[in-house]
Amino acid sequence: MTSITSTTTGSQTGASPGYLNEVIEGLSSPDKNLPCKLFYDERGSALFDRICELDEYYVTRTENALMADHAAEMADAIGPGCLLIEYGAGSSTKIRSLLDHLREPAAFVPVDISGEHLIRAAAALRTGYPGVAISPIVADFTTQFVVPVPAIKPSRRVVYFPGSTIGNFAPEEASELLQGMADRVGRGGGLLIGGSILLRTPTSSRPLTTTGRASPPRST
Repeated sequence: MTSITSTTTGSQTGASPGYLNEVIEGLSSPDKNLPCKLFYDERGSALFDRICELDEYYVTRTENALMADHAAEMADAIGPGCLLIEYGAGSSTKIRSLLDHLREPAAFVPVDISGEHLIRAAAALRTGYPGVAISPIVADFTTQFVVPVPAIKPSRRVVYFPGSTIGNFAPEEASELLQGMADRVGRGGGLLIGGSILLRTPTSSRPLTTTGRASPPRST
């Protein structure tokens, strides 16, 4: 029977000192910037879902097509009995193609900074995949968080990181994040990541918001 538990290791409610420090640092630098994760509160997550539906926004459409065409090959490469951890899970739409083909996964752990959005998505997954243990974690995946131990011992840990999100990070930040993923999955683990050679932000004729991010996933 599917179980859904939620672990919260971070919050976007209130004035988090960590977030305040990042805002101050970003706006104090010569090249003004803010981390994209600040976009993803409840409203921001809903806006991003709408952006993904636009004709002009090819990223999600292209990656969904790649997942539909190659998810079976990805599942074969991952193997049976894995503990699958998705960084920045959001609405958990892309993972469905993979869950359709995975053989007896030990558990699926979606991680996202937007708590309410994540819990709703996890509940929807429970309906579609009653045989998969689902343990959502509300956390900033660039920080430390604890992955629950599944009831079934996994054959390996695999991180799923789609969407070209890696392109939002500076090279040194991306390197640190990837090293953290490698440490999390350990020896024999895996990483399925979406990336692009040239990352552009599409423009839309419909102004949903002024904030805006195809990338073939690759198993390593």
